[in-house]
Amino acid sequence: SLPTMPETLLNGILQHGRLMRITCPNPQCRLPVNATWKVVRGSHTVLYINRFAENGGILRTRLLPSSGPGLDILGELVSVVSRIGEGRNNGHFVSYHKVGSHWFFNNDDHTFQRSPQHPFQRTQGSESIELLCYYNNV
Repeated sequence: SLPTMPETLLNGILQHGRLMRITCPNPQCRLPVNATWKVVRGSHTVLYINRFAENGGILRTRLLPSSGPGLDILGELVSVVSRIGEGRNNGHFVSYHKVGSHWFFNNDDHTFQRSPQHPFQRTQGSESIELLCYYNNV
């Protein structure tokens, strides 16, 4: 599908409805209950993106960095964890970390090295972003 910003994904979840039906997490209860979202901004925000498709494949919707004032509701992106591989049962995790104004790539097969581009711009074939970590100036 079309590229999207993580803020758009998060807003979609939060705007979908603050009231929802969930199963009570208490093992002795397990009844359906009403629940609501409570958003609390902390020092860091971690966002997991489920990339698994119903057919067993992996969705590879491209993510875009925040652009424009007011769109950085998540704070400053400082770490990204991506998965390289096909299907649910195989793959290899790699990470990107922002130090100052530069991104660094970490892969246990290689040494820690400076990435020539933003993690959202990487095109490592079967690489798919799954975990984002933001720093919030609170």
